[in-house]
Amino acid sequence: MNYYYTFVTLLFVLVVASILDPKVPYYISLQVQLAIFGIKKLYLMAVLHPRNIFTTWRINRRIKKLTKQLQEEIEDGDST
Repeated sequence: MNYYYTFVTLLFVLVVASILDPKVPYYISLQVQLAIFGIKKLYLMAVLHPRNIFTTWRINRRIKKLTKQLQEEIEDGDST
């Protein structure tokens, strides 16, 4: 229940601040855009960095799938 009261109080403060000062909604919008940009930046850094463990794992996994598929195609071609 404390979370509910905290959320309602925070929302109330933001509404009152936006009524008193018309620049507050623009500031909140800019802060949300900045947070979204930071999240996208971290995501792209994690996915596209060549020495990242996750990226190398994805590349190696893709290579293994392709080699397995090519080996199956070669074996199917030899048997006929």
